[in-house]
Amino acid sequence: MLAVDITKTPFSRYGSYLSVCAEDGNPALTIHNCLKLFNDKIFALTFRRDGTVVSPTLSATPWCLNVFTEGGRATIYLRDDNKLIMVSDGLDCTLELVTKFGFGGQQTPRRFRMLASSVGLYVGIDIPAGKAHLYGPMEERPGPIVRSRDCILHLQAEDGRAELVLEIDPVEPYPHRPLIVPDPEVEIAAIRTEWEAYRAPLPAIPAGREDGAELALYTLWSATVRNGGNYAYDAVIMAKKFMCAVWAWDHCFNAMALTYVHPRAGLEQFLLPFEFQALSGQVPDCFGRDGALPFGGTKPPIHGWCFSQMMDIHPWDHATLRKVYDHLERWTDWWFTYRDLDNNGLPDYPIALDSGWDNSSLLEHAFHLESADLASFLVLQMHALARIARALNDENAVRQWEMKARELLDRMIATLWTGEYFTARRSGGDLIRQEPTSMLSVMPLVLGDLLPREIYTKLVKQLRTRYLTEHGPATEAYAGPLYESDGYWTGPIWAPSTYLLVDGLRRGGDGELADDIARRFCDMIQHIAGGNYENFDALTGKGLRAPGYSWTAAVNLQMIIEMAKP
Repeated sequence: MLAVDITKTPFSRYGSYLSVCAEDGNPALTIHNCLKLFNDKIFALTFRRDGTVVSPTLSATPWCLNVFTEGGRATIYLRDDNKLIMVSDGLDCTLELVTKFGFGGQQTPRRFRMLASSVGLYVGIDIPAGKAHLYGPMEERPGPIVRSRDCILHLQAEDGRAELVLEIDPVEPYPHRPLIVPDPEVEIAAIRTEWEAYRAPLPAIPAGREDGAELALYTLWSATVRNGGNYAYDAVIMAKKFMCAVWAWDHCFNAMALTYVHPRAGLEQFLLPFEFQALSGQVPDCFGRDGALPFGGTKPPIHGWCFSQMMDIHPWDHATLRKVYDHLERWTDWWFTYRDLDNNGLPDYPIALDSGWDNSSLLEHAFHLESADLASFLVLQMHALARIARALNDENAVRQWEMKARELLDRMIATLWTGEYFTARRSGGDLIRQEPTSMLSVMPLVLGDLLPREIYTKLVKQLRTRYLTEHGPATEAYAGPLYESDGYWTGPIWAPSTYLLVDGLRRGGDGELADDIARRFCDMIQHIAGGNYENFDALTGKGLRAPGYSWTAAVNLQMIIEMAKP
């Protein structure tokens, strides 16, 4: 049975916009709402025994979170997309609204309401068992006025029992509905059944990798929120702690991994940004369920490479292939029409953020930079379009895309290859660095056997000697002056760059090296970090930044599944 450490993976369930997290050394649990990008905690929940805050022992499964202390226990679960249930035997608790501003009020002795106004969320609290009251904190106002915000609720067990129903939603719950009375045994059993059904199609997993695979799949399952608003389908967001959105390349890795387990869900993840593709062909950069879609930036065009992988995993029908082809064709054309400032046929990144490597040392020197990773992705996207066109019996399109791919590859090499390194060039200007230290410079390895052998061999040597640590590939030369252990894209190991390299190495004939890198990466997550973090310290393997990050879980899961292949 999977045990979930909620200091490393948020506790949640499929569909829910709520999560529960903990931090080592802090007795409080934090309750998060995932409707808004970069939303932080909404509530802090502490447990008390005889009036004293206790530091509980936590034990979580995919279906419930158990809280143990000497003399009492509690169980927490997510009843549906916006309701959290807490039932306690022998423990009191305090629930405090911790948003920047909010206030509350008592409607009846068993119903309380709050407004987390700084984040635009309404809160309903029902108390089926126990005795509750609101208080503080006190707030001074202009003049001789002191008022209580009434956003701290204390719940005291009666006859050893306390029950709390917490509902958080951007739409105010109807205040006169009947009291919500939980049925923990039945409701928790239903959640367990749902999880086990989701897990059932998981392919064969190599011995010793079962725990890592199951945690990765749980991370994807629990990071899924219900469709609505900007989410045309149930969406795997990046994390249910802080990084609460979909980014326009992160979703590709979730799509590939889920295609192994739930192909329809994998396709839906792939299509999420394309359902809002602009008439120009651009896809939005990142988006949450609500709010305007951002088109001020975007992310790299790995989508053709991604869907080609998905074609290797699962057969898609004609209608799906036609839909994907149309999206990818417009997306590819957009890069050449709108992102080629000097019209030399080599698209550029206006800003490093569009590369996905937000602060890469290779792209920090100027704006509108031509970079070999971008050209490589577009070459692969053209090959994917040719492959789909062949499946659609359009041989003319096949020839056109293959020709365009060859021309772009030749142009990339002629413009950005120094003879020893790939570097970046300011659009219409000169090369930025003759000897780059960012691993972005070896990312053309994703082309595999499409690269000339001499170039491929030099890039593999650079990967081995400058970037590869015992845990995986660092994003900055680890012995160089710009390396930072927690430097975001100037040092840490990331899942997407790792998998792109692994795939390219396999297609380049270096399967043994690719398998070794995959093993290092999965070992790091399972045995050192203990969770699927946003990124990892390249030298120690420690998890950094957002815990429970879905694209990391997706890459981890896909690598483990591929280990079972002959």
